[in-house]
Amino acid sequence: MRSEVWFRVGGVCAMLGGACWVVKSGSILLTGIQPPFLFEVAPVLFAFGLVGLHARLSGGGGIPAGIGLTLAILGGGLAVVALVSNAPTSSEDFSPVIFGAFLTNLAALMFLGVATRRTGAFPAPWRSLPLAMGVLTFPLIAVGGILESISEGLLELPLLVIATAWIWTGSLILASPVTVPRNSHLPVPEPESVRQPKHQHRGES
Repeated sequence: MRSEVWFRVGGVCAMLGGACWVVKSGSILLTGIQPPFLFEVAPVLFAFGLVGLHARLSGGGGIPAGIGLTLAILGGGLAVVALVSNAPTSSEDFSPVIFGAFLTNLAALMFLGVATRRTGAFPAPWRSLPLAMGVLTFPLIAVGGILESISEGLLELPLLVIATAWIWTGSLILASPVTVPRNSHLPVPEPESVRQPKHQHRGES
């Protein structure tokens, strides 16, 4: 599949995954009921989103991009396994496979976040967004744990923040222009307009 198709599919999937978590968290906040499978299907969509983010790098990003892609594929595979093997349907149940998919996707997000920042694949204000999402996810979950001690439903507020960030990342994957990968190890040629003419010094005859 061509990279243009991958980043379009990935951008849509990242947005859909974020939307699943928004609906899930909103339902819990409003009704106290968690819809089935929305939480579990999101990691599959996020994995496709990460593959799309890798495609958006246009071959740049070096080793971090390659590691991120490998982890994204692994995380997506774990999420699919969880879905087809009696995935839990309530927040009280715990699935180690879903948790493994979550951690693997999170690691992929951090590696691809480093690559995105290096290549400038996103517009300037958002180049660090994927990396920030990866780094801040666990602190946000910790804040959710503190809020849960006040009211159980407040645990969903940090998840809403994470879900919104995924939706915005998906939109950036779709909307960002394709860039030429940067490689700091290669010399950057000077534009013709700034090149100095070379003068040849000839001896007087």
